[in-house]
Amino acid sequence: MKVALITFYKKIYNSIAISNGFSFFRHLIEGEDIFVCLEKTNKEELRQQLEGYDAVYCSISFFKELDYIGPLIQENWIIGGPLVEHCGEHLKRRFKCTVVDKPFEAYRQIPLSSTFTDYWHDKMHLLSYENSPVIYNCSIGKGCNWGKCKFCNFSIYEGYRYKRSNVESIISGLRENKNGTLIIHFCISSSTPDILQGLLEYQPVLEKLTTYSELYARADKQIIEISKNTKALKGFTFVIGLEAFSQRALNILGKGIQLSDVIKLTAIIVEKGGSVRLSIMDHYPFLTLDMAKESKKTIEELSKIPQTPDDALKKATAGMSVFNNGITAWPTQEIARNFSSHVKPFPFSRLYSDFNGIGWNCKIDRNSEAFKANRMISEYLYEKNITLIGEDFISLEKPKIVKKIGKLFSSLTSS
Repeated sequence: MKVALITFYKKIYNSIAISNGFSFFRHLIEGEDIFVCLEKTNKEELRQQLEGYDAVYCSISFFKELDYIGPLIQENWIIGGPLVEHCGEHLKRRFKCTVVDKPFEAYRQIPLSSTFTDYWHDKMHLLSYENSPVIYNCSIGKGCNWGKCKFCNFSIYEGYRYKRSNVESIISGLRENKNGTLIIHFCISSSTPDILQGLLEYQPVLEKLTTYSELYARADKQIIEISKNTKALKGFTFVIGLEAFSQRALNILGKGIQLSDVIKLTAIIVEKGGSVRLSIMDHYPFLTLDMAKESKKTIEELSKIPQTPDDALKKATAGMSVFNNGITAWPTQEIARNFSSHVKPFPFSRLYSDFNGIGWNCKIDRNSEAFKANRMISEYLYEKNITLIGEDFISLEKPKIVKKIGKLFSSLTSS
């Protein structure tokens, strides 16, 4: 049986970001790797190349990849990956192929693997930018130990929540890339205390392998204690879901964290040589001017913490930044309508309109208190020289220029 395995990648500045969805599965299957660059791979040539295969595995991480590959998908395809795990039911209705909305090992009915393979390592000549450092994922699990945020479709974490065992074995499978590694992303949606503790024990090893080891974490008490008791955090980037700068706003969102804990955890990480990316969303329809004033006090406190410098891409650098994910996409129309009388589908996909119904936006009148409150917060972030990354703020009349580092992480996380 002739099998092809499609892996997407893209150029980001001087690095290659690889959507390596087969790293825990590749050693278990015979086949030929095909690396696809959205900007460079000719779609018609790829279509012809795939005609001779009995089965085509494809790992999809972003909607841009789905928009590219969608017209090529046939019945002999097996599609999986982070995006498929996120919206598998929609994909099953869209395509007449095998949809794997769980890890590929589960699809083959075998235990979750702890063997990581950088299957692109000896095949860099197949990529258009073979002399570049790499960015890749090492997904040690999936799931959130909170699952109550109103803006999040957390139900996707419940059915297929998993955690890979034997962190030591996984990290021992990570190799140095000949041109260097800029980022290894450990992917789990919310690092539990035991996972975080396990990763931090390998800080000296990871520091030699990559410029940044990236992970998600909540500002929970146990996470704060583990960070406080860790000797060094150099080379680690903690992505913390802050979402908003007002405690009252966080309570409305069901976030379940305290702003004081976020500030405390951020300061600890930066003090110990690590970096922090505070993830927020934009254009909340329930904000008041009082919430905006409260937000300014939070921003004032955060501005006292060293910010991520412009040269952060060149070497591991301590500091914090704020990543704007853009307008909030609520998981259901009903939830969105709790906050606004005018809601519309969020355009996840340019090609498939039915995927635009899995997220909903709220429209805010420009003369409303909520719009003014959003704008006040956005302007104050710039006034206090917070390092900003990601999308422009909708409430600002003219887009502001973000620092150079912002363009990298915006590209990494955009769909």
